[in-house]
Amino acid sequence: MAAQIVVIGCALLLAYKISGGMRAWLRRQQEQNATNPKAAADLIILLDVVKVIDAFLAFVLVVIAYSIADRFNWRNNELFATGGILIALTLKRLFTDRMKNRFWAKILATAIWVYAFLLASFGLFNSIDLLHGFLQSVDFHLGQVHFSLYRLFGPFG
Repeated sequence: MAAQIVVIGCALLLAYKISGGMRAWLRRQQEQNATNPKAAADLIILLDVVKVIDAFLAFVLVVIAYSIADRFNWRNNELFATGGILIALTLKRLFTDRMKNRFWAKILATAIWVYAFLLASFGLFNSIDLLHGFLQSVDFHLGQVHFSLYRLFGPFG
């Protein structure tokens, strides 16, 4: 587990450094094109895109580490969970950061984070049987109808 944490930290640091270089280059371009309003507007959008690239690049690096760990049959649950969180962060930044209607942006962001939580939870369970047991154990009855989390989220497993 400690090795996975180190790999995750290195992936995040490397992605941050690469996107920092991209940000610095884009800011230099902004200064050089300060008199050109069209170029300045495009560069502002590109600076927002770098935030998305930052999270996505970290995701790609974690996926590479996950694949290597999987190939050698090393433990990789935390890498899987981190990958789910990073892809959720990428999607949240991509779809909600520039939305004008903040209400719908929050709804979409919440849906993305709930999905990420479910995805990360699957990676943290050691066995699909444990997950199925957990989902079936959370249930309730409404009259004659029986509901469980397994019936709601069963297709994910």
